[in-house]
Amino acid sequence: MPDDNSCLFTAVGGALRGLRSGPDESFSADSLRRLVVEHIRANPEKYSAVILGKQPSSYCANMLQRDTWGGEIELAIISEVFQLEICVIDVKTGTVYRVGEGNGYPMRCVLVYSNVHYDRVAEIFVEGQEVMEFDVTRWAADESSDHIIAHAQEMCRKLKDEHHYYTDMSDFVIMCNECGWIGQGQTALAKHSLSTGHKDISEIKDTGA
Repeated sequence: MPDDNSCLFTAVGGALRGLRSGPDESFSADSLRRLVVEHIRANPEKYSAVILGKQPSSYCANMLQRDTWGGEIELAIISEVFQLEICVIDVKTGTVYRVGEGNGYPMRCVLVYSNVHYDRVAEIFVEGQEVMEFDVTRWAADESSDHIIAHAQEMCRKLKDEHHYYTDMSDFVIMCNECGWIGQGQTALAKHSLSTGHKDISEIKDTGA
């Protein structure tokens, strides 16, 4: 998925392809942002400031901006609206988080999460199939697709061990490219962004031996 702050929406959007017909069958990131916002606005009793962490109007305005990350709330809404179980595998721990589990949804998709980026898991059957857009991105939400999750967990293990494909949000060091501020961890990042409005942030990689 492109590293453009809309990776959650792009990842899920690809798994929705063909799920229902309509004017936006591609389920673009922008269309899914609008869908989430419309759902929040239509359910004010459920999505209060307490749940959203800020006033719903402000939350919705931010979510419509392409540089705003999606998270658990957005996954839960997309899962509910499309009646789709969304399994998210944490690269660092291999833990599977099942959004919409137990709701009787017939299908599931699988995402991989590195703590800062989402990717979609797809199943292909012939070499080069991925370029023909015939990959499978949804499976029955029962034991018949457990092998997909198991293979994805193994892939995540390799991503972590062999490629260090994850970011530890508890102790990573970041720098604000707008003002030069340097901080450590997700809490510090959130505080700086909220107080300044700055969004151009980079991780400072450990280059030590």
